[in-house]
Amino acid sequence: MVDLHSSPAPAQPASVGAPKSEPVSNLSSRAGRVMVIDYRTLAFELWDATGHMTRIRFRPDQHDLVDAARERHVTVVTQPCDASENAELALVSLHVVTWDRDFYKNPTVEELAAAQGWQPVEGSLVGTEGLWEEGEVDKFLAAVETWRRTGQ
Repeated sequence: MVDLHSSPAPAQPASVGAPKSEPVSNLSSRAGRVMVIDYRTLAFELWDATGHMTRIRFRPDQHDLVDAARERHVTVVTQPCDASENAELALVSLHVVTWDRDFYKNPTVEELAAAQGWQPVEGSLVGTEGLWEEGEVDKFLAAVETWRRTGQ
């Protein structure tokens, strides 16, 4: 996860970025995608996975942080705004959620076979369809597994 903590104002503690007078219990976290950013009002829209939009206000010193998160999935920590402000929540910190693209890479059949110790069956099954009785499927599968493991 890329940590893009906002730069706290000088009068604020560096650990959370909220004024000392704010109780920690007012903090909440949300996850979603940063979509519309309104630089005039210093607020952005955070859309969660259910399609619910939350409007979050940010400080001028958080401009670059929010801009870097545009159209990316993030987790945010927020606190309630004053009743006089348009946004219901104020940004405390923002983290861009990243993932490793190799997570979705599937191994080839050859890589799977090598990892599991399987070897190809060469010629042993040719013409064997008629040699196995209908009720001996388990014996047939056990024989194929043995042939693959021993390389015969």
